[in-house]
Amino acid sequence: MHKEAKQFFKLANPTDADWLTLCSNSQREEMLLCYEQYQQQLIRLKAIKDNKAEISSQFKHHKDDADQLAALKQTMKSVSAEYSHQEQQLKDKVDAVAAMLQTLQEQQQDRQPLALQAPKKRLNRPLTFTRVNIDDSDFMAFQEQHASGLNCGQRHTVLRSIEEAFGYCTTVLLAYADEKIVGALPLTEIHSPIFGHTLTSTPYMNYGGPLTVYLDVSEQLIRNSCSAVAESNMKPPKVEVRTMTPDLPLPCSMKKVSMVLRLPDNLDTYRKNLGTKLRAQINKAYEHSPEIRFGKQELLDDFYRVFSINMRDLGTPVYSKSWFRQLLINDPLRCTLVVGYLNDKAVSCGFLMAAEDMLEIPWASTVKSANPKNINLFMYDHILRFAIKQGFDFFDFGRSTKGASTYRFKKQWGAQPLSHYWYYLNEHDVSDGANPDNPKYRLMIAIWKKLPLWVAGLIGPKIVKQIP
Repeated sequence: MHKEAKQFFKLANPTDADWLTLCSNSQREEMLLCYEQYQQQLIRLKAIKDNKAEISSQFKHHKDDADQLAALKQTMKSVSAEYSHQEQQLKDKVDAVAAMLQTLQEQQQDRQPLALQAPKKRLNRPLTFTRVNIDDSDFMAFQEQHASGLNCGQRHTVLRSIEEAFGYCTTVLLAYADEKIVGALPLTEIHSPIFGHTLTSTPYMNYGGPLTVYLDVSEQLIRNSCSAVAESNMKPPKVEVRTMTPDLPLPCSMKKVSMVLRLPDNLDTYRKNLGTKLRAQINKAYEHSPEIRFGKQELLDDFYRVFSINMRDLGTPVYSKSWFRQLLINDPLRCTLVVGYLNDKAVSCGFLMAAEDMLEIPWASTVKSANPKNINLFMYDHILRFAIKQGFDFFDFGRSTKGASTYRFKKQWGAQPLSHYWYYLNEHDVSDGANPDNPKYRLMIAIWKKLPLWVAGLIGPKIVKQIP
């Protein structure tokens, strides 16, 4: 929490901190007061530092005057004491905000989906590790024991789908304490001529990471992740472990958030909770007589065409259709396709996955021509109604970069940001990588947008499978 607290005081505008939206009014006022006092103390600290420098410069002018030197030393001692006091005041403010953030996190933990809750307790026992394949009976049994807390990226069915659709092998690192499994970390190995040798938990998914109830077991699984690769003379792979667990003592990226909405119990409350502007925008879509269909593989062709067009228009290589088919045929994932139509032509789509008490939409698209008609809003309205009728407690709008247009779109529905913590073994691996926001990919993205759809569809899956 101290890392996030320090980042808070570096903001030019403290209200830019995403987690302030989760605070009560009193918590918000207290944090903003801390921010104001911190900035004032920074100014005082600079003035004291300048004063110290001025006093220090006088020593050389009075080196032969014992009385003046004694007076200067006494003044310097007093000023240095004040400087230390002000430094401690700054640290106290960071500690105060960190403590409030910890309290806020604990409060939010009880309101988070089961699959996104981070471990809190520590095991504090020696561990041993072994690697197994995803069909290992001990791993399967361990998954069964923790079924309610599994996120999609930890599920055997997803790991199997990755092997079937992309051809990559996933190894599971098991942690034992006194011969009992206490944690598991699935790691998918990818050898790419473009992006190198990587181990990811879990590629192509929003979530992954260690499956355990112990914080220290999570850390040790990540630290030992490279042992999931057979010994060779090759350079160690880049490791990326995608979790919702904060404060592990490892290099970490926190650029991504999930936008999650706690769903009301009934449709009437849901409708009342929508803002006036959003309700009006949804209602405007009815003027164009759109239609929304929910289904499975019978909608896959329509879903994939809309998704392919939108990905090409964004300058992003598209996944293969077989990837979505693999997920759809895995019944435990409870996947559902949703497609929006105008004049019987597919123009909007979403892919839904269920995880215990949460419905997630990892992929969604709308063709440009349908945006002025608010069909995207119309589709999301129907999806949220579907989630409420199905009895889900939460809806996950998917992963976004803080402040991006997708982030703002999701926030208007009342969704709250939950931080992702992606961990690495090496500090230099914490970078944009293959992220489309990386400036070095701008030319490639611009060219991709100009490709004919059939060309993008032909070569896109070959490229995107190398981007975890």
